[in-house]
Amino acid sequence: MASMMPALLLLLACTDDTTSSRDSGIPHTTDTRTDSGTPTTDTDTGVPTDSVPDSGTGETGETGTTDTIETGDTDSGTTAETGDTGPSLSLLDYYTPAGDPFEIAEITSNLSGITWIPDTKTYLAVLDSNRRLFELAEDFTVLRELELEDVSHSDTEDIVYLGLHEGEPEIALVSETSVIVIGTVPADATSVDVSSWQELTFAPEPESRNAGGEGVAYDPVTETFWACSEKSPRIVWTFTRPARGSDLTYEDGSLVVNVAFDAEALLEDDAKDISSCMYDSRTGQLLILSHESGQVVDVGLDGTVYGTLPVELDLTSSDKAEALTMLESGDLVVGGEPNEMRVYSYTGP
Repeated sequence: MASMMPALLLLLACTDDTTSSRDSGIPHTTDTRTDSGTPTTDTDTGVPTDSVPDSGTGETGETGTTDTIETGDTDSGTTAETGDTGPSLSLLDYYTPAGDPFEIAEITSNLSGITWIPDTKTYLAVLDSNRRLFELAEDFTVLRELELEDVSHSDTEDIVYLGLHEGEPEIALVSETSVIVIGTVPADATSVDVSSWQELTFAPEPESRNAGGEGVAYDPVTETFWACSEKSPRIVWTFTRPARGSDLTYEDGSLVVNVAFDAEALLEDDAKDISSCMYDSRTGQLLILSHESGQVVDVGLDGTVYGTLPVELDLTSSDKAEALTMLESGDLVVGGEPNEMRVYSYTGP
């Protein structure tokens, strides 16, 4: 009997080690729904705080399935993708200024958003409150000025290119009233009637300035929108693009809107405010521009901050970084009020 004791003790020790491994830093799946399967609701925003819809069919208006985000163990600091400690290297580490900031003389004030259109090799820039679009050549020469007619939400803060529709560039504009309008910009037009564009209301209209829609981003592969509020509080909403046509709103459920992540808690001082945002198809992450923090922030769709890029627009005392877009080369263009631009070259792999 005594001769069996060492073997018995060894067996018990091995069993204990196997059990304890269940609490190691193995990535796990976080469930954002309640046990009943219904999404929880944010009491401040009035919209569900469910996870991001994976994709939709766009033209049919059907929403896709809801995916959860796989995260690492919070104690070990591991990430689901790599298992390494800490966040992975950000592509923002590979950017350098390509010369000094410069002005667009034809734009006299209120530059608020810009987007690159690869199909025409031009930019479209939108002004805040001036009801104007400017088309710019690749060298930032002004090609034309367009008046936005019958704009019911005139405080246009940002712009994003969606793709070609019936041969014409289709764009989305976000206003401070928490509304996105979608329509096409005909070639050679000098004005656009925005009253005929589709209107998507994604959140309540704010009670104070600088608290509504400030940035808009879009992933054409999954047909997902992100819309950002500037501050008080900072919020990143997300929804799947519906079919073209009818105006939709979160209020009656015809537009299903979620809060992507807790921006107030996760962005902290990395982005003290949000002045623009864009989707980076290279990483599947968001790039958020903050003029108060003076930088672009590389943010995962779960709110993880992966890196930052300081930006400077030093031409006037009123410089305010407001606009962000990317070329096929990876170069970033940062624009600011009243009419400044600066290019940051991508030097990475």
